[in-house]
Amino acid sequence: MAKRQKATRLPKHVRAHGSGFRAVIQQDGKRIRSRTFATVEDAQKWLAIVLPVRDQARVAAGAFTLADGLARILEHLSDTDASDGTRSFYSTHSRTLFAGLGGGDLRVDMLTPAQVRDYVRKRRESGVSAATVVTKELGILRRIVKLAKDSGIPLPVDCFAGVKLPKVQVQRFGYLLQSDVADAVATMRKDQRGQGVFWADVVELLYATGIRRAELVRLRVKDIDIAKGHIFISGKMRDRHQTFGRSLVPILERLIAAAQRDGRIVRNRDAVIWAFTTWRRKLKLAEFSPHVLRHSYGTALAECVSSWQLMGLMGHEHLKQTSRYYHARGDDVRAALDSLQLNPPTEQQPGDSPQAGPE
Repeated sequence: MAKRQKATRLPKHVRAHGSGFRAVIQQDGKRIRSRTFATVEDAQKWLAIVLPVRDQARVAAGAFTLADGLARILEHLSDTDASDGTRSFYSTHSRTLFAGLGGGDLRVDMLTPAQVRDYVRKRRESGVSAATVVTKELGILRRIVKLAKDSGIPLPVDCFAGVKLPKVQVQRFGYLLQSDVADAVATMRKDQRGQGVFWADVVELLYATGIRRAELVRLRVKDIDIAKGHIFISGKMRDRHQTFGRSLVPILERLIAAAQRDGRIVRNRDAVIWAFTTWRRKLKLAEFSPHVLRHSYGTALAECVSSWQLMGLMGHEHLKQTSRYYHARGDDVRAALDSLQLNPPTEQQPGDSPQAGPE
């Protein structure tokens, strides 16, 4: 009998079950399980047959509804072990969105800009804040429309074309200088009795890769490829391979050695929140969180790589998203302004005396 493979090395959709393995997928809001196979490879063969059939059936139907889009989002959240709060966010705001647009049975390819404009107007007239309408409800609608496009559904009209949305004040996070992060890590490593050394490694991982908190929670040992120099990230909107520098190798090796039994690098989301809350107080930093480290990563790299490279490294789809993570620093701006001087002063030669002015 073949030796059973470790659970930490299981591919997506494959789960250990008893003495074997089985595949688990989401379809139309229901969980479908295969029979138990002796090896992972047999479970993957089952997936190779079932997944294309499932996706082709959706495209062939041609009727991609709002409810279908939500089901796809919830499938992705289930596959990536998203938190209950994230699932609740989509479930709650999608109900409001569907009710305002006429129901979850509405086909995405039938949506028009007039419907979106009317939805925004009614929500604003009812007293709902612009941030809720634009960033939450319409944010879900944008994701559903994108899923429809990715599934090959032809959309004759862009439902957001020409729609003027109310202005939303985007929350601006702070950032830390490299020296600030280095000082924080050094202080954390002095805590030998607690878990300061472990969380110092986590801080360095976040600063050196710019990954999100949720991506950190989903990160497993099997996702880290030290030989190739990249980490597979199960992203917010799409998966990607995140490149890292050589200096991160010893830190990753320590994190792999200290990983959980199921292969997770950190125990769970609550552990990350607790650690950063605790150390923010100990370090006396006004802002110290995974998202602040992500802003610090974007600000530091903006001086070294092009805008397009930075967009890819941060897992964004548009430069507008990436621009929010760059913070212009005073010293850098002053240095750039000084370089614009057209007639720099020449150095005084020895023996020259300053020209005397009129008395």
